[in-house]
Amino acid sequence: MNQKTILSIIALVILVIIIAYFGSKSFQNDDMTANELMTITDTTTQTPSGDTTTVSPDTSLPTNTPETAQPVAKKPMTGAEYLQQNKSKSDVITTASGLQYKVIKMGTGPKPTAKQTVTVDYEGRLINGTVFDSSYARGESISFPLNGVIAGWTEGLQYMPTGSKFEFTIPSNLAYGERGAGAAIGPNETLIFIVELHSIK
Repeated sequence: MNQKTILSIIALVILVIIIAYFGSKSFQNDDMTANELMTITDTTTQTPSGDTTTVSPDTSLPTNTPETAQPVAKKPMTGAEYLQQNKSKSDVITTASGLQYKVIKMGTGPKPTAKQTVTVDYEGRLINGTVFDSSYARGESISFPLNGVIAGWTEGLQYMPTGSKFEFTIPSNLAYGERGAGAAIGPNETLIFIVELHSIK
């Protein structure tokens, strides 16, 4: 072969080597780009020193899971709803006025009239369970003319033989009505009383 042919072959070999070299670099760069993209969703990343570390998900962000969801506040029951629910109980008696009572203990003594004075122990509470008055807590029974108290008491105690213990559920119109009673009993409150009749005179 002449010198010109030899030089052409050498030039061709050099060209093939150059193409192969840069083609390999391009492939590595493309592969690096793909790896970098994968680290966006991978929990393992590499530090500048070459160490690997695990990236924990950010638990401080709010999530809509059953554990973090706020419970919906339950609407308080109204007096009318409570009376309707209580009325359906088999041991509750509802009178023509709307007064409801349940016998806890039936006594054997005489029943009082509206003009008599009675001595009782009692506990009064709201339908949400809040106790607003209690002679039991004071440790002292109370005496009063039966016609000098709220209508629900005047009616209800006349159903009680002396020695009885009843629970009364009193609609607001037979209790304190729209005016309420102090800070403890608001307007139109349905009230619940446990009353124990000790004596009459």
